[in-house]
Amino acid sequence: MAGGHHLVLAGFMGTGKSTIGAALARRLGRQFVDLDQLIEEREGLSVEAIFAQGGEDAFRAAEGRALEAALSLQEPVVLALGGGTLHEPASRARLVAAGVRPWVLHLDEGARRERRAILEIDGGRPLLHRYEELYRARATGYSRWGEEVDVSGLSAEEAVSVLLARLGGAP
Repeated sequence: MAGGHHLVLAGFMGTGKSTIGAALARRLGRQFVDLDQLIEEREGLSVEAIFAQGGEDAFRAAEGRALEAALSLQEPVVLALGGGTLHEPASRARLVAAGVRPWVLHLDEGARRERRAILEIDGGRPLLHRYEELYRARATGYSRWGEEVDVSGLSAEEAVSVLLARLGGAP
């Protein structure tokens, strides 16, 4: 994962992929790409609107197109995936083809409960009503497709330090 590869963060909703990814990008002097924001920019609709108009299938199709665009960027970036991106076979195939193995951010049960409460207050997550169901369905799969990093109780900067240590310094 050294040199010219993109650094990709994955994990369940609310694990801090966007916050930690932005901090990691700043530390490395790289561009940060949040896949959900890229989807919104490319589609001209919010994630919520895409779900409302076309359902999850339409969102996953838009996600695939945005992921392809992000992975084709010439300069290495820090990329935060959506919570379900790794569970889509076509998205995993795109990551494999790009030579990228994601770093999966993980929260322990207590931290996950706290983050869910915050997400419920903030709203705006189309699949939040299926949080527990999705977590159970996805939890075991993350470790198969990426390197897990427990970020429970860590600030974004502390999580970046942990990631950089696991990467052996700067990639």
